[in-house]
Amino acid sequence: TGASISGKVTDSFDNQGVAGITIIATDEKTQFRNETRTDEQGNYTVGGLAQGQFSVMAEIENTVYRVT
Repeated sequence: TGASISGKVTDSFDNQGVAGITIIATDEKTQFRNETRTDEQGNYTVGGLAQGQFSVMAEIENTVYRVT
């Protein structure tokens, strides 16, 4: 099992969820990467993570955004 990171990607214009966005969680210590994609409502869960500090990025058509 392990830890997980969950959230939602929304459009800044109408606050609707955005489907199909790749979410990448990278362990700051080991650089281990795990990724998933948002569902139809923009929700995501990146599971199977060890406890630690992670950076989270959203990738849209080869453009990467840092999640804050």
